[in-house]
Amino acid sequence: MSSDITVSIMEGLYLMLVGMSFVLAFLTIVVFSLGILARLAPEEPTPVKGPADKKKHNDQRLLAVISAAVHRYREEQNQK
Repeated sequence: MSSDITVSIMEGLYLMLVGMSFVLAFLTIVVFSLGILARLAPEEPTPVKGPADKKKHNDQRLLAVISAAVHRYREEQNQK
């Protein structure tokens, strides 16, 4: 009976070793592949610069929307 347990433990250890070896090999392949792809990939594209006043307009619009939301929230809180 103890030999059955020993055999089962040995088979389990063998399966664990094989499984961990496959995982290690797969992860190693992934790391090397990503390294090669990073070297082959072109540089990041430079963002297209738009007119400066467009960004300023968007910032002013965002500020107006936030101000209106805060104003409305305060009005609702005062009514309660």
